[in-house]
Amino acid sequence: MSEERRKKTPALDKLVDLQPSVFYRRRHPDYFSDTTETAEPDLPKDLLLFHLDQLTAAKKEREFEEFCRQLAEREICPNLLPQTGPVGGGDSKTDSSTYPVATELSSFRWWAGHTKPSDEDWAFAFSAKRDWRAKVKKDIANIAAAQREFKRAYFITNQPVKDKTRAELEASLKTKHKIDVRILDRIWIAERVLTNHYERLAVQTLALKVPVPNERRLGPRDTRRQQELERLLSKLRESKPGKIDNYVQSQDFLRAAKLASSLERPRDEVDGLFGRARELAMKSNHVPLIIRTHYQHAWRSHFWYDDSATAERILEIMMPYLPGLMDAELCELYNNLCTILETAQATGFLKQNLSVLEKRRVLINDELKRLALDYSRPNNSLYAETLLTTWELRSAVHDQQVMKKVFVRLAKLFHRAQKLGTYPMLQFRETWEELGEYFCDWPGYAELQHEMQRITAPNVLAIQRLVGDN
Repeated sequence: MSEERRKKTPALDKLVDLQPSVFYRRRHPDYFSDTTETAEPDLPKDLLLFHLDQLTAAKKEREFEEFCRQLAEREICPNLLPQTGPVGGGDSKTDSSTYPVATELSSFRWWAGHTKPSDEDWAFAFSAKRDWRAKVKKDIANIAAAQREFKRAYFITNQPVKDKTRAELEASLKTKHKIDVRILDRIWIAERVLTNHYERLAVQTLALKVPVPNERRLGPRDTRRQQELERLLSKLRESKPGKIDNYVQSQDFLRAAKLASSLERPRDEVDGLFGRARELAMKSNHVPLIIRTHYQHAWRSHFWYDDSATAERILEIMMPYLPGLMDAELCELYNNLCTILETAQATGFLKQNLSVLEKRRVLINDELKRLALDYSRPNNSLYAETLLTTWELRSAVHDQQVMKKVFVRLAKLFHRAQKLGTYPMLQFRETWEELGEYFCDWPGYAELQHEMQRITAPNVLAIQRLVGDN
């Protein structure tokens, strides 16, 4: 943002160059983890690579196989069995392979990590030998000769593999044995361990001698979240299609995803939960649920992971469901996502196609105007009108006198709402109290704040009494 623009928008100056996650954590620390200690061992990348390189010298081949299987369960496919009998490791065919899972269960249940079970037969071979080229050729040949017809074979090695060498060998083995071959090396292992925080898994399964801190000290919020999340995941692991419908299952996955993100679990796990919630919502054909699951994933991608690009992609998936919506509350979700993307564009956080941004804004405002004119539903109409007036801040923020007129209009809207029971007055009051940091000195803001407090005071008092009674 240019210096000239910054002078014209002093209220937004504090937002410039501020990451969404930093901004949102300051506004709502209660939405994030309150754990005070890390649970991960001190295992920097160079040290992990060193230990992986020394596995053969340390005679930890068996430990490496177990580590690879557990890592593959989390990162590739959760339905794996160790092979110890005559069909597997006993005669060097595979070190692990998939077991069958009913198709309807693969999407309906929750599995380890962010992965879903494969409905194909996959084989896995793990090796800590220095001569990994000879080993992968031998292992793939054995897998191809097995009685079971495998569609894909993974070879995981603790050795470094050049990209060109990997591509050439995968192609030649696929041509020779008619199996889709994937070679994963030391760098892949380290990247997956450190990205998704599997340090403790590596230390425990490989018996590494590195400092391990005490178990993490959960804060009171995280303690409650952790208990609820474990209860939900246990339920999701055992649920069966037919006994629970897609709508209910999607709601449970959505709640689990929100809990996991607030606990600041690995992003892949969080995305996996959100992805399952969205997938089941789509199967349910329940439009409000489809919108809410997609919205929550987009919102948290932006404000938890600073990933505005993913938020934009999800919003594009949501747009076909916008026309004809009957609830201003659902339209507000579109409005919220559109606003954060407009802010990301204005602050330079994410460069976007301006014509696409403008087209989205026009579509959303058109729907809000339609709802605002439907006076047969006064709550919904006033809700939509409030959102439209709030959007005018986009242009009014450059001029304090224009902004004052917006404040006056908002005060009138809130005055009209005081007799409407379902109008979300407390929600708007909270929003404008947060914005007071930027507009508290502007003409008209104090009057707006006073009017909101006057109108909501009885409701706030009632809530305080209810909490006190409980």
